[in-house]
Amino acid sequence: MKILFILFLKVLVAYSFVIPLKHGPNIDKKNFFQPHASSSSLVDTIKRDGIDVQSTLWDFTEYFSSMVDPSIQRFYSISKPPTGELIHQHCPVRELGVTWDALTLLKYWKENQEWIMEHGKQHEFASHYQKIASVVKSTIHSYISSCIKFEDYLLVDSNYLRERSNIAHSGLLVLSCIYAIEASIIDATEISPVVNGLVKGILRMQNPNGSFRIEYGYEDVYKMIEFYPGEAMVGLMEFYEKGNELHISNDYEIRQAIALAMKNALGFYSELYKNGDVDVNYNIWQVQAFSRLFRIFHVQNDVDESLCTDYCITLCQGIVNSGAWRMLGRGQSFYPNLQTVEIVVGLDALMEGISIARAHSLDNEIQRLEINARNAISFVIFSIDQIDVSALVGRGGLGFGGLTIMEQRLDVTGHAVHAFVKID
Repeated sequence: MKILFILFLKVLVAYSFVIPLKHGPNIDKKNFFQPHASSSSLVDTIKRDGIDVQSTLWDFTEYFSSMVDPSIQRFYSISKPPTGELIHQHCPVRELGVTWDALTLLKYWKENQEWIMEHGKQHEFASHYQKIASVVKSTIHSYISSCIKFEDYLLVDSNYLRERSNIAHSGLLVLSCIYAIEASIIDATEISPVVNGLVKGILRMQNPNGSFRIEYGYEDVYKMIEFYPGEAMVGLMEFYEKGNELHISNDYEIRQAIALAMKNALGFYSELYKNGDVDVNYNIWQVQAFSRLFRIFHVQNDVDESLCTDYCITLCQGIVNSGAWRMLGRGQSFYPNLQTVEIVVGLDALMEGISIARAHSLDNEIQRLEINARNAISFVIFSIDQIDVSALVGRGGLGFGGLTIMEQRLDVTGHAVHAFVKID
């Protein structure tokens, strides 16, 4: 792999494209269950359907590149294919989220450069890489420079955000930093103190019952509970898994604090779901957070592994039982009635659920989730194909279903990125 990678760099050197290799997560590789290993039956099925996962990821890459605004080194948020408009939208959580999404793409291609070579995409990718890398680096540095210290932790300044600083801002900035290090966009020594401070800030927001307060300086634990706690916990878990290996942190105590915090959170948020006090949006980020906790439990044979497994599988069942997913299962004639965002974010969660089901050989759940995932993948391809190759903007992007795509969102496309990198 290293030899192949060196050859790849030589081809691209004229385009100033250099991505050194990094090591993976700080986990015993011999015992570690690979959470994103594809189910062969799903991969074989979508191949028979004529779907090329990597070609779709390339479409996403081209879309992200097309959404760069070089004048301010930021991504546009929205594209409108019928009019050719590209629109900025002030939403720091989404901006940080798409930064993480973009870095997920760059990290994927760093590890799968053979496809680029085989398809003669070296020149195009060098251009896409430079545009995307420049924006994510600028965005991360901008948010990092806005962080302020409170007691012994850091948070993003509300004045910079133009809204109250919350744990999702911190969690998504942590994720962006970690993936920027993995993609060799930023060196760990530049940003590790900030990442550690942000992680400590999230941990300080947890209550004794396991819930997280949402906004710094406020006590509410329910505001945007469908999204914000999950986004923050994903940041905690990625830090836990990768902090040591990426030289972001060697603090044993903070890792132990994360493990304890996530165990406590599992009790609170699973009970909240059992009581039926949330909608299906809650399921998405909860699966993302606790599937990562499952990976740790599975390696360590933790006593709470079964609770974590049951919770994640139940969340996935809730997704496929929702109205949108039932309609999806009725076939292509119902596609125009669907909102793309509901399907794409659900697919991202189902890919995690499939991995958990496979780890425990839950054959019925594997089959059920894979059938639904296949339907969702077909829908994503259908949605992409609604944009003509001659369109001024929007090719490769996702937004709203229907036969005429009026508007697309970069953050929705980002969810598809995370889902598709888990397929291949």
